[in-house]
Amino acid sequence: MKLSLDDQIIDSQSLTLAILASLIFGESIGFVGGAGFVLGVMGLLLPEGREVAEAIGRDRREQRTLAEFKT
Repeated sequence: MKLSLDDQIIDSQSLTLAILASLIFGESIGFVGGAGFVLGVMGLLLPEGREVAEAIGRDRREQRTLAEFKT
């Protein structure tokens, strides 16, 4: 599932708000908020991580094919 840029921006708004509230107003996130923040960031990275892993796999297969072709 590929998320578009607007999906990523919408999903990251609450995380951005938490960071800005902490920086600008000195709000405390706390342990539970920090854990939620980490889970939120991981949730945003998971779709991209899968795409990167697939690209790495394709690159490795192409390198193997080239190595076999050269020998």
